[in-house]
Amino acid sequence: MQRLILRLIETFGGLILFYGAMWLWGTKAAIAATLVYVLADGTSRLIRRKPIELMWWMVNGLALAFGVIDLAARTPFMIRYEGVMTNLVVGLFFVAGARGERPMLVDFAERSGRFTMPEARQDIVAYFRWLTLLWAFSFFFKAAILWWIVEQYPLGEALLLRTVMSYAVLGIMILISIKSHEVFGFCQRLGLFRLPEPPRAEDAVAAE
Repeated sequence: MQRLILRLIETFGGLILFYGAMWLWGTKAAIAATLVYVLADGTSRLIRRKPIELMWWMVNGLALAFGVIDLAARTPFMIRYEGVMTNLVVGLFFVAGARGERPMLVDFAERSGRFTMPEARQDIVAYFRWLTLLWAFSFFFKAAILWWIVEQYPLGEALLLRTVMSYAVLGIMILISIKSHEVFGFCQRLGLFRLPEPPRAEDAVAAE
């Protein structure tokens, strides 16, 4: 579990820092702290020659782009819709990541050190594809709720509500991912993600 949490921090560290700093010190300080973190983390990865994943580029690249614009502005006008846009883009990324023979969460799970993908297990592949799409849905759901929040509340209240809601949804999805073994077993008891039944001997004889 510790390795999984560290993995999540490595990928979403910029956004996690942003929300925490905004809670403590306000919007401008949060943007500045996020910019410093993204630049420092990116430089560290380049020095250590550690691969920088597409997810890292996407999440932190968005934070960097919005942060530069907001710091240059008199008021943080883009920060109101930054959460909506970020969640939409990340959601689309997860949708794309659900395609192919190995959904992207398979690699994520293997790198956490808690899982090794068995060969030719289409039931597990189907589960990870569903889990990846569930993550995508969670980001689209957050985008819709955040859009409603920023339209209904002043910026300060909207950012506070956004932080609480984002952490709540993220926590639920992390819990589902950590408990994937139990969730997978529960789904199979419901008849989902099951391998086809092997043909019975009498059926094979009848077919001949």
